[in-house]
Amino acid sequence: NFSNVRARLIDLTARLPVDPQITAVDVSLCSMMEVDNVAIDAGQYYIPGMSLPTANTSYGLCTPRLNNGAYTRIGTLGVIGFYYGIQISEHTQAHDLAIFGCSRAAEFVAANHSSWVSRMGVYDCPRALVFTGGTHVTHIGTIQIEHDATTWAPVYDLDDGSNYASGSLRW
Repeated sequence: NFSNVRARLIDLTARLPVDPQITAVDVSLCSMMEVDNVAIDAGQYYIPGMSLPTANTSYGLCTPRLNNGAYTRIGTLGVIGFYYGIQISEHTQAHDLAIFGCSRAAEFVAANHSSWVSRMGVYDCPRALVFTGGTHVTHIGTIQIEHDATTWAPVYDLDDGSNYASGSLRW
């Protein structure tokens, strides 16, 4: 049930309170999306302090869903302090993603078409790349992952227990 809307978010800062129970920017029902120079901040960088029963449904950004209008472009995006940093569906072309202090940095959902990320930075997130719900061919040019072992122990950099991921990755 897509709308016929093309979402365009340029030079935006979205702020939510700590432990958000909602998604900050959800354009999953828009047919197309363009994002550039956007920061989405939940006011917290400390994962052990996250209230998981309330926060585990929160995303910083959800891109248009499966069978969208084939145009999802992200220029520069930073997401801080959500349970899920970004949900990526098909046709996503991302140039510079930076995800900080999220329990799961990037969730790749079922896709009929591939996604491409030029550069992704994942900082202090227990899980960097999470693949759920079906196959998603993904190409990531460069990923930078940093862990802060003083506040929590990393779980997985790549979480794909059902073998949904396909594509290429450099790190």
